[in-house]
Amino acid sequence: MLQLPVRRQARRRREADRPVGQGHAYPRGGPHRRPHHGRHRHRHPPYRSFLKRLFVETTPFGEAYKGLAWLFLGVANTDALLYDDDWQEIAKKYPDNFKVDYALSREQTNKDGGKMYIQDKVAEYSDEIFTRMDNGAHMYFCGLKGMMPGITDMLESVSAGKGLVWEEKLKEWKKAGQWHVEVY
Repeated sequence: MLQLPVRRQARRRREADRPVGQGHAYPRGGPHRRPHHGRHRHRHPPYRSFLKRLFVETTPFGEAYKGLAWLFLGVANTDALLYDDDWQEIAKKYPDNFKVDYALSREQTNKDGGKMYIQDKVAEYSDEIFTRMDNGAHMYFCGLKGMMPGITDMLESVSAGKGLVWEEKLKEWKKAGQWHVEVY
């Protein structure tokens, strides 16, 4: 009998114990492999691991960080906020290096009286954000791809209000490696 490595045996046992409907669409992997969401094997959002390296873990990277990490997090309700205790603790401990702003679509309203979305919250701080981007800041977007048209439309209108051509500004940010989009 062929003996599998211990790690592979353990993974197969976990997969066999998993309830139906959790895990991969193709249990053996394959081209359409999905991330796990059963048990605690799912991945944490990339911004969370980045912020954890900056503010929670004691690392040379975190100790050397002098900039501002500014998180805009959008969810429907307060009870759906992800890792809120962590964010508040970090904001309290590092007020000069971390800011968090929430866009709560079912609890807050934008300046026009509509639902508050990420693009509305970012638009509130557009002057500061454009200044920071022009000074070398990085902007990361992570989430559903359906959010990006609203965000880019807002940034385009802000650019026009500043007398800038959005396509050129975006090209500049991308060329400098400051524009990061991870949507699904």
